[in-house]
Amino acid sequence: MAEDRLASAGLEDGARVESERVDVALAASERVDAAGVAGVGVAGVGVAGVGVAGVGVDAAFVDGVRLDAAQVGGVSEGGWVDALMSRSSQPPGPPGSHRFRSGSYGECMTRRWPDLGSLELLLLIAEHGSLGKAAKLHGITQASASRRLDTLERELGVPLLHRSTTGSRLTPQGEVVAGRARVALEAAGELLTGVEALRRDRDARVRVAASMTVAEYLLPGWLVALRRAAPDVEVGLRVANSGEVCRLAQDGEIDVGFIESPYVPEGLAARLIAQDRMVVVVGPRHPWARRRAPLEFAELAATPLVLREPGSGTRHAVDRIMAGRDVAAPALELSSNAAVKVAVEAGVAPAVLSVLAVAAELREGRLVEALVADFDGRRPLFAVWRGRTRPAGAAAELVRLASASGHAGHMPGGPRTGARG
Repeated sequence: MAEDRLASAGLEDGARVESERVDVALAASERVDAAGVAGVGVAGVGVAGVGVAGVGVDAAFVDGVRLDAAQVGGVSEGGWVDALMSRSSQPPGPPGSHRFRSGSYGECMTRRWPDLGSLELLLLIAEHGSLGKAAKLHGITQASASRRLDTLERELGVPLLHRSTTGSRLTPQGEVVAGRARVALEAAGELLTGVEALRRDRDARVRVAASMTVAEYLLPGWLVALRRAAPDVEVGLRVANSGEVCRLAQDGEIDVGFIESPYVPEGLAARLIAQDRMVVVVGPRHPWARRRAPLEFAELAATPLVLREPGSGTRHAVDRIMAGRDVAAPALELSSNAAVKVAVEAGVAPAVLSVLAVAAELREGRLVEALVADFDGRRPLFAVWRGRTRPAGAAAELVRLASASGHAGHMPGGPRTGARG
C-alpha cells in the first residue's frame, strides 16, 4: 500500500521528495491519509516551502493528475491552488501583488493575482481547441495570445497547454485551472454588472441642496434645463442656508450644493457658477427712497437693518460688506428673503439683499434701491461638493448647466476657506 511505502520512507520536516519517489508513492490513485508533510518541496510542482500538515489527498500525482479535495494549510475543497501555486516562500511582490488570507482569511500569504484576460483566453482555448481561434475571439494576435499564456504558465507554475500542429489542448492541470478560472470570471462578471448598476443608479438620481436665494431665483431654471437634457433623472432637493448646505455636502448627504458664501469649509471643492450683486433696499416711503445723492457708507453702517439669520449666505455677504465698520445692532433678524422684503416694504428698516431676490419688487416700485458710496455688493455663487474629484452623472450636468447660466469661472483649488457662509 502507498501508506506503508510513504511511511517507510521516514520523511523528516524539510525533506525534499524527488518527483519519481512521489510518483511511486501515489500511483494507481491510492489514498494517502493524514500524511505529515511539513515544509516539503516537491520538484516541479511548486510547493516550495509550504507547510502542509494533515493533508488528505485523493488521486494526487506529481505530473499530469489533479489534486482533489486537499486540505492544504487550512484551505478546504480544491486546495490544489495552495498546493500547486503557492509562493509563500517568496518575499512580498512588487506593486500589483496582493495580500490575502487562506481559508478563513486568517493567515496571509503574498500572491499575484492571475490576469483575468489570460484566464478568459485559456477558457476560449478549452472551448475551441485552437490558440489562433481563441486569440481572434479575444481580439488579439496569435503571437500575443501565446505570450500571455506563457506568462500565465510561469506565474501559476504549472503547464497549461499542449501545443501541436493540429491545435492546442489543455493539460490536466490546465483543465483544473480552467474550471477554477470559469468560477473566477463569472464572479468578476457579477462584480462588473453590479458596478454598472450602481453607476446607472447614480446617473439617474441627483441629490441637491441650495441656499435660499439660489433655490428661489436660479435653481428652478437650472432644473428645467436638466430635465430637458436628461428627462429620466430624479432630483432630490433640499433648501437651507449656505452653512447647512456645506454641512450636508461635508457629510455626503448630497451630491452637489449651491451656496451664496465666498467661504467654503475644508474638505469641500467648489466651482464658481455665477456672480450676484447685493443692493440696499428701502420701502417707498422711507427718506432714503427720495435721496438723489448716494448715502455715506458710515450712515448705512450706523443704521439698524433688517437682516437674514446668521449662517445664511445673505447674512455672510452683509457681514463681509460691513467688515471693519462700527455697525449698529440689527433691527430684526428673519429666516427668509420673503420675510425680510415684507418688513422692509412695511417701513421697519432698510435691508441688504440680493438683486435677484428684489428684482420684481424694484420693477413694481414696492421697494427702492438706495445708492451708497463705496458700497461693493458683488458676491460669487458657488457649487460645492465633498472631496477633490468632480461630480459625475446628473450632478455634473447640473453644475455645467448652472455655470452656463451666469458669469461663470472656475477656481481649481476652490475659494479661500474659513467660516461657513
